[in-house]
Amino acid sequence: MSVGLYRLTRENSFTYQSLDELSGRVAVLRTKTISAENRALQKAGLKLIFVETVKQGVSLLLEGRVEYSIGDNTTLTTKFGRKLSNKIQFSNTPMLKVQVGIFYNLACERKLFKQTP
Repeated sequence: MSVGLYRLTRENSFTYQSLDELSGRVAVLRTKTISAENRALQKAGLKLIFVETVKQGVSLLLEGRVEYSIGDNTTLTTKFGRKLSNKIQFSNTPMLKVQVGIFYNLACERKLFKQTP
């Protein structure tokens, strides 16, 4: 999974070499401490706007209250469906790439899987 930035759709692709190329406000998820990614955004001169959910960040983006919102490459289609795919672009440049996995209790294996792994 890639973590990056959303912006309103433009004609050109959303690619950047450095965060310094971006300017404005970015909606980020509220945390107890500022993450390395948020520090990088601040260092690049972007103003952090703290939100509670990705949905709130996307709403601020659609309302024009921020220029960018942090998110991942799957949420727009899985959480919002195709209705936003023509309005919002996800950055081609990832801020962070992570592997996603699940943990489960082996005692529950039969309930979780049609065929055991």
